[in-house]
Amino acid sequence: MRRSTWLAIAAAVTIASGVGVWALRPTPEIDVDTARATAGPITRRVVATGTVQALTTVEVGSQVSGTIETLGADFNSIVKAGQVIARLDPSLFQAARDQAAAALQQAQAVLQQAQTDLTGLRVAEEDAREKFTRAKALADRHLIQDSDLDAAQIALDAAIADVKSGEARAVQARGGVGQAEAVVDQAAVNLDRTVIRAPIDGIVIERDVAVGQTVAASVQSPVLFRIAADLRHMQVQVDIDESDISGVTPGEPATF
Repeated sequence: MRRSTWLAIAAAVTIASGVGVWALRPTPEIDVDTARATAGPITRRVVATGTVQALTTVEVGSQVSGTIETLGADFNSIVKAGQVIARLDPSLFQAARDQAAAALQQAQAVLQQAQTDLTGLRVAEEDAREKFTRAKALADRHLIQDSDLDAAQIALDAAIADVKSGEARAVQARGGVGQAEAVVDQAAVNLDRTVIRAPIDGIVIERDVAVGQTVAASVQSPVLFRIAADLRHMQVQVDIDESDISGVTPGEPATF
């Protein structure tokens, strides 16, 4: 028993000395960076999803209704301002122009006849006026009866009325010519509109029509092509959430 007791005491002393040595060993220093607290800006980032678009995009439509006859451009085609990119069937518009031209010729013929008639009426008026002047001179000298003077006056009044009527017909005929010319001009414009041209230099980014397709421009001009002016300059169309919009101001830098 005494031997076991001494062994236990010796083991306890050894453990205690080991713990003491471990506890007394030097502790390594920890490097800590410190700085003085100062006021500064807080960066807030707003992240949103958008669509990359060309800076300038032009929609090309048709101002007249018709059937697409040919296409001169397709998606991704490079086009120049004035270049023909589509044609509509022009047959109906050519017929309308020809009909308007025929109506104009008829109106011009009516005007020419009205002017010829007016010239004759003015000659008749001048003749009636001369006859009345002679009759009045003779009546003043009592060389003719008053009834002859009255007849000359009636003839002059009738001639004057005929001239006024002829002038009215000539004015109306000139108006008819003007209207016919306007119809011809409009028919020519409509015929020209069957040729669709690129309004700007650029690249076709969308084609919404095919050969044989009918386009109706009675209510709204249908969009046939979309042309981007320059794909080297783009913009991003982004919808900002309502919770973030208060933190966005014009002129702030944006990246995408």
